[in-house]
Amino acid sequence: MEPGVSGAGLVGRYARVLMVVLVLLTSALPSQAQGARHKYSKSYIKLCSEAEHYCGLRDPKKANEIAGKAVKLDPAGAQAYYIRGITRMDLRDPQGAYQDLSRAISLYPQCKWAYCQRGVVNFECKRPEQAVEDMKQSLLIDPSDDSVIGIARRGLSRAGKDIKVDWYKIIDTHPLKKAMCLEEQRQYREALVAYSKFVEAHPDNVYGWSFRGRAQRFLKSYDSAISDLDRALLINPTDDLLFIDRATCYEGLGKFDQAIADYDQAVYLAPERVRTRFSRAILCKKAGRYRKAIEDYDFALSRAWRSAEGYECRGDCYAALGEYRKALDDYLLALKDTSNPTPLYKRLAEVYRKLGKPERAVYYEKKLRRGAK
Repeated sequence: MEPGVSGAGLVGRYARVLMVVLVLLTSALPSQAQGARHKYSKSYIKLCSEAEHYCGLRDPKKANEIAGKAVKLDPAGAQAYYIRGITRMDLRDPQGAYQDLSRAISLYPQCKWAYCQRGVVNFECKRPEQAVEDMKQSLLIDPSDDSVIGIARRGLSRAGKDIKVDWYKIIDTHPLKKAMCLEEQRQYREALVAYSKFVEAHPDNVYGWSFRGRAQRFLKSYDSAISDLDRALLINPTDDLLFIDRATCYEGLGKFDQAIADYDQAVYLAPERVRTRFSRAILCKKAGRYRKAIEDYDFALSRAWRSAEGYECRGDCYAALGEYRKALDDYLLALKDTSNPTPLYKRLAEVYRKLGKPERAVYYEKKLRRGAK
């Protein structure tokens, strides 16, 4: 990296993209193409989550230290190399960043963002031709995210190189692009045919299987969708969003136990993802697992995910368990933040009657009748 150019600017500039995908960039051994699965310890995943946390806090030194521990714990894990690679960019160690990102790619060849960030390193090290090839590879793996194009164009501009690349041609001619366009137009059966052609030609592309599974889910062909997501998970068994997609399919089949098990795995892989905990809470409530639902609502509500829906649903769980005082507290919190109070009036009336306060129950019953008119 040339003097005066800090990787901090790069990581800061692309932090939104990086943080969105970071937890997804998890490892898979080359043997997984034959269906073998690598097992990751809870300690490894915890270290990677902590490293990601410090990336978000803009503390690359601490993130680098923790990612290094994860690398030592499991040298076959691509995620730790990826995290350490982007922190080395911020710590002005482009050679170390290049080595770590290359290692992540060797362990998980479909790690599109590792290609993208290695491209950034190549731009900063005045290797624009290599950078362009990395950016192209990122798009070839997954043409659904054109933010890579913006990063590549900025890199070329900074490098002062006039390398002609028709970036959108790479996307538009990609065999997945046609299928995605059909899916966007809600032509799911036609999209399914296009995705099928792609996975036949590229059986090791995780995106092909996951996107086809999504199309199957839209068609409510849940068993077929699950089969596709199974294939995707053989390629990358530590992508928490794949488990969430499969959980949605199991839920569609009414198989709540399997759905909750997949949510459990997603939480194990990305324990700080609040949306996952909230979604699992909704499913556990539907399945009558009220204690587990309450634990997830507690987690979500304690992390600024404070919403009328969250308090109302947690209140429902407490009411189902006969803990009416706690249910009342949650319903009152929900009432402060809801745009549609009418359903809460009924709940409040019922809880007040259970608590032996008929006058308060009557008050909300009257409000309910007025609201229903």
